[in-house]
Amino acid sequence: MRSYRVMGIAVAAWIGSGAALWAATCSVPSGGYPTIQAAVDDPVCTQIDLQSQVYQEEIAIGRSLAILGVSNSTTIIVGQVEIDGGSSVVTMADLKVDASNSAVSGCFRDAVLARGGARLLGSNLAVVNASGVACLLFGDGFESGNTAAWSATTP
Repeated sequence: MRSYRVMGIAVAAWIGSGAALWAATCSVPSGGYPTIQAAVDDPVCTQIDLQSQVYQEEIAIGRSLAILGVSNSTTIIVGQVEIDGGSSVVTMADLKVDASNSAVSGCFRDAVLARGGARLLGSNLAVVNASGVACLLFGDGFESGNTAAWSATTP
């Protein structure tokens, strides 16, 4: 009977360490992860390494992970990063999140938004919030409210 108990403890310890066994560093962009969101969506990616470039995307994070850039002057996310969930702790370092660009689809007052008890840890992180800039809601020129041309093309 004791052999079963010892075996059960060994199996439980092995299963309990599964998260550490499956943790990985994922690089963006790469063949498997063309976007930051693709890496965020893969639960294996606990650290996401970004190359120096501009990423135009809105990112939704609902778990703990780290997003690391090269420098806050060369690794730039244009859009919004939203962190949700009480147990989520997200580390962001050596990058810039910029929501002030009026060409960003959607208007984001906050470049980085943590809600529901989520926490953000940052190092060498630059955040540029929108400050009353006219945002493009539609990239096709209908901001004026005149949707006649659009309505005419809809069946």
